[in-house]
Amino acid sequence: MLPSYTKTYHSTPYPSISPSRPDLSAKDKVILVTGAGSGIGQATAIAFAQADAKALILCGRRTGALQDTKAKIEALQKTTHVLAIQLDVSDEDSVDEAFARVKEEVGKIDILINAAGHLGDMSFLKDMSLSNFWTSVEINLKGPFLVSRAFLRSTIPTATAPKTLILLSSIVGGLPSPQFIAGPQSYPISKIAEAKLAEALAAENTSHFRAYALQPGIVESAMSEKSVSMAPDPEATRAAYPWDEPELPARFMLWLCSKRGECVPSGRFLWINWDVDELEAKKEEMEKDSGLLTMGLMGWPFV
Repeated sequence: MLPSYTKTYHSTPYPSISPSRPDLSAKDKVILVTGAGSGIGQATAIAFAQADAKALILCGRRTGALQDTKAKIEALQKTTHVLAIQLDVSDEDSVDEAFARVKEEVGKIDILINAAGHLGDMSFLKDMSLSNFWTSVEINLKGPFLVSRAFLRSTIPTATAPKTLILLSSIVGGLPSPQFIAGPQSYPISKIAEAKLAEALAAENTSHFRAYALQPGIVESAMSEKSVSMAPDPEATRAAYPWDEPELPARFMLWLCSKRGECVPSGRFLWINWDVDELEAKKEEMEKDSGLLTMGLMGWPFV
C-alpha cells in the first residue's frame, strides 16, 4: 500500500461510493467526459449513467471506441441521453465546435471530467525530440486548459446550477524527479502543471464552482501497459504495481461531484484510493489549512 491521507486505502470499489446510493444520484446532471473511449474515462461515463445522469457527452479521438462506450451505457439503461463526439482536446477549433454542438443538442454542462492523457516515450530530455516532449504538454496541459475554458464559458455557475470540474493529474508530478531518470519526463512535467491548473481555476472561480486534480490510481489501460513495457524489467514492474480496478476512480469521482464531495475544498489534489467517509470526517481539517492537499515546495515553510 502507498502512503495515504486516510487510514483506509482502497483498490476496489466499496459501498460508500456505489452509484446505486440515492445521495450520489446524478439525476438531472449533464456530464462531459474526455478520453471516454476506454479505461478510466469509459468507466466514469458508465458510473454516472448508473447514477441516472440526464445526459453524457462522450469525447475522444477514436469514434469506434466512443461508440463502444455508448453501447455499453445504453445496454445498462435507456434513460440517459448519450452523445458521442470526436474531439482532439489539444485543438482549439475542435474543442469549440464540440461545445457548440453540446449547447445546441443538449444544453448546459454541469460536470466536466478530463480523463484524456498521453504518456511520452522513454528518453532522456537531452535526447528527446521536441515532438515527443510537446505532445505530452499539448494533451496533458493545453487540452485540459482548452476544455476547462470552454466549460467555464458555456454557462455561469449559480446556486441552482453549480459546476464541478475534475482533471486527472498524477502523483508522479509531485514526486522527486530522480525517481524518473530515463523515464518519460514530459509526463510528470505536464502533470504537475495540470494540478496547478486545477488550483488556479478554483482560485479564479469561487462561487458555485469546484475544481479538483486527482491521482487516478494505477489502472490497466493502454497507457499503463506502455509504462510497464518501458521499465527495465516489465514483468517485475507489473507484479510490483498496486493495481486498482477502473470502477474505483470512476465511482470516487461520482462521490466527489455529489453534495457529499463538497466536504473537500475546491482546488485540492486527491487520491482516488482514499476513503471517502474519512475524507468527510476531515472536512474541518481541510478547511483550516489552505495549503493542505496542494502541490507546493517540498519542506516549505522552513521553520
